[in-house]
Amino acid sequence: SVGVDANRGEYAVLGAEYTFENYGTLQRSRQASPGPQFNDPTRDWSTDMSEDVHTLTASLDLPHVARRTTTRIAYDYVNADARYTYLLPSNTTLATPQPLAPVRNEIQRATLDVRYTLSQRLALGAGYWYESYAAQDFARSPGTLDSPFFPALINLMYLNRPYRAHTATVRLICTW
Repeated sequence: SVGVDANRGEYAVLGAEYTFENYGTLQRSRQASPGPQFNDPTRDWSTDMSEDVHTLTASLDLPHVARRTTTRIAYDYVNADARYTYLLPSNTTLATPQPLAPVRNEIQRATLDVRYTLSQRLALGAGYWYESYAAQDFARSPGTLDSPFFPALINLMYLNRPYRAHTATVRLICTW
């Protein structure tokens, strides 16, 4: 992660941060029946997963944008890309598996928050929140879930679907 905050006295605070994360797994398995296949190393296979996640965060705080008024603007962006690779030993007796499509996720969020101070203990606040999500996941795609092999999943009607959400808030803030 690399981040910076810049402060312009009482007038503004600007923050930005970039984070890179890498996740990896290696799962080893064996496809075998009881008997002679059970300990046969030519029946081994593994799944190697690698995921890269990029996150960008930025914010601007204006503590005195107007008399008695503070404002905060923020933006978050997350992009993740995961790849699954099947590995077989050179002397395998198993069929070569089909590669899977990469799994991609993208989240964007922007917020605006304004606070107006009425008194030492009372303030009004208003906010706006925009969020966008997009996913491409072979495990949750309609082509996978519409399969007759997964009737229970079809009944759940659970799919990762892209969405956009707009949320507005108004609040009364009491401090004691």
